[in-house]
Amino acid sequence: MELIAMLKDLTHGISYIHSNGVIHRDIKIDNVILKHNVCKITDFGVSSVGEISQTFVGTPVYLAPEIMNNRVYNDAYDKTVDIWALGVLAFESYFRINPFFYHGSRLMTFSDFEVITDNIMNICIPEFDIKNVIKMIRKENMEKEANFIVKKLQKTSKHLIFLFKKFFEFEPQTRAKT
Repeated sequence: MELIAMLKDLTHGISYIHSNGVIHRDIKIDNVILKHNVCKITDFGVSSVGEISQTFVGTPVYLAPEIMNNRVYNDAYDKTVDIWALGVLAFESYFRINPFFYHGSRLMTFSDFEVITDNIMNICIPEFDIKNVIKMIRKENMEKEANFIVKKLQKTSKHLIFLFKKFFEFEPQTRAKT
């Protein structure tokens, strides 16, 4: 399925659940199914009802910075965490690598949370830049993956790059909306 069609379906789904006062909190490729050529969101096991939430839940490599921060400061967050996770899902679908964590499917350790948080800070402040993703991947000695992104970028529209920037706005209030 083409990325734009997938994003359209998932954006409609996220918009629908948000309009019903639900924050999914675990948007990821494993929680998306393709049914009759339409992407559908599944697994509402950690979703919450209400405009804001405070609990630390979700899949770490998809967590928005405010949830990562929540594990330390117990601050509230809102539905924009689903937009961040949608951005991670879209980035992974398009570039075949997570933008913030490069150690595959091994079990995560406590120090991995720090790695993800540091990578988010290095890549998204002052604004998301794919060049910083490439730099971080090269730092991990993953030249094949970095070169794939560089090649793919040559065929990537400015609109999609802009969309990634909006998905990965560090401040929730300036992040893309559904």
